[in-house]
Parts: sequence; structure tokens; C-alpha cells
Amino acid sequence: MNAANPWEVSVAEHQANSAQFASLYPQQGRIDGNTARNVLMKSNLPPQILAQV
Repeated sequence: MNAANPWEVSVAEHQANSAQFASLYPQQGRIDGNTARNVLMKSNLPPQILAQV
């Protein structure tokens, strides 16, 4: 994570996140809301951060 820009994603983070997304079997580049919710709830991010996603 970049302290100056917490939303900046490193190449390694992008690769890991892309692999995780692919494992969710997206259809036409999308996953359904329940699947997204389940993944995001497992992230342990605080609610105020999740609200911005």
C-alpha cells in the first residue's frame, strides 16, 4: 500500500487480485452482488472503507 495514495494498487496486488477474481468465475467480466459481498466481507476492511468500494 502506498501511504501517499492508499487507493494505488501495486503490480503484485493487481496480479493477486486478478487471480482471485478469476477464481470467482466471472460471467462477461462480472460477478454477482452476493459473491462480491462475500469476498469483501472476508477482507476484514472497516465498514467505512467498504462503503467507498
